Amino acid sequence: MATRKKNTPADTPALSLSQLMAAWLGAVDGVETSTADIAARIASDLSLTKDETKFFAPPKTADDKANNRHVAVYDFVYRAVEENIVVKGQRILPATIAALRDKNVNGTDKLQGIPKSVSDVTCWVGQIKVRIRTLRGAVERHLETGGGKTTNRTDKTDPEFMLSHLQAMFNRANKKETFELCDVPTLNAWAEQGAKMMGIKLTKVK
Repeated sequence: MATRKKNTPADTPALSLSQLMAAWLGAVDGVETSTADIAARIASDLSLTKDETKFFAPPKTADDKANNRHVAVYDFVYRAVEENIVVKGQRILPATIAALRDKNVNGTDKLQGIPKSVSDVTCWVGQIKVRIRTLRGAVERHLETGGGKTTNRTDKTDPEFMLSHLQAMFNRANKKETFELCDVPTLNAWAEQGAKMMGIKLTKVK
């Protein structure tokens, strides 16, 4: 296995949305993870309903632009993708992000060697929009399977909630060869001790 960076459990924060998004969008070698985790996180962070997945499309009409919820959801998702996008093996740089947001920069202008928004093949804005459409589909699937808020949903008990989240972290750390947030054996000991303290039991990763 790859050499792992050693941290204590106290030094190991939960993955941020940016970290999840960066992992989903892919490393330079093009390896990508499932969209399920990132879709669940976005749906949770935005408290999305099934009807609101249409807000993943940019607000165009006057009514759309006057709908603060539509504007906020699209801006949240767009920025999350924009700030972590990888195109042709190149992770976006802060200067490129600034240029994408600058209306004075032409669509054909090259940013990191890739056009801003006008190209017959690949451009930054085009790739961002493709990723947003992919995310919309993933979020729709997540909500269709009951991942979002519903009026008749029964909340998990404290043990069920703790086990599901702790087990998810435990699984991710042990299944990814490239997991480098911390020393995995130390994380495992911390997770198992925490589970025991709460009267729950983790399932070993095969």
